[in-house]
Amino acid sequence: MRAYAHPSIVSMYASYLVGDELWVLMEYMECGALTDIISHAKLTEEQIATICLPVLTALAYLHDHGVIHRDVKSDSVLLSAKGIVKLSDFGFCAKVSAESPRRRSLVGTPYWMAPEVIARIPYFTAADVWSFGVLIIEMVEGEPNLFDDPPSVAMERIKKSFTPHLRFPQMVSILASKK
Repeated sequence: MRAYAHPSIVSMYASYLVGDELWVLMEYMECGALTDIISHAKLTEEQIATICLPVLTALAYLHDHGVIHRDVKSDSVLLSAKGIVKLSDFGFCAKVSAESPRRRSLVGTPYWMAPEVIARIPYFTAADVWSFGVLIIEMVEGEPNLFDDPPSVAMERIKKSFTPHLRFPQMVSILASKK
């Protein structure tokens, strides 16, 4: 990932093979993962929008360079003490090209995975857009849809016909004002 330098992507400085383990030296984001924040506090719509912009610009940059992230979720979004938001966690990334424009691998985290990923139907960068939508739901409601289901049950439901949605749309001002 060192080749992909972007202001909204965590910088990777070096990597080392220590025994049979790969150690990665990365930029330090002192506030940690977004997961830690949303598990303790409700985000405002302004905060959610502020987080969305750099995540989307990072995804657009990766997609423009033929990279699918494949694990977009709150654990993959890091924050600094200055409020800087960056995408991280590139262990499941895949490169796509004109010769190989789609992937079939079943990788990612169940509750955020797109149906085509779970079904192993050839997929491309749009799978990240699905996961980003689930991330927004997670920021609004504190957890993704189906989080109370075991991962295998959630995956089966997503694969068959589940559509991510806000369980409490009244929590979002634009939706609440339409009633």
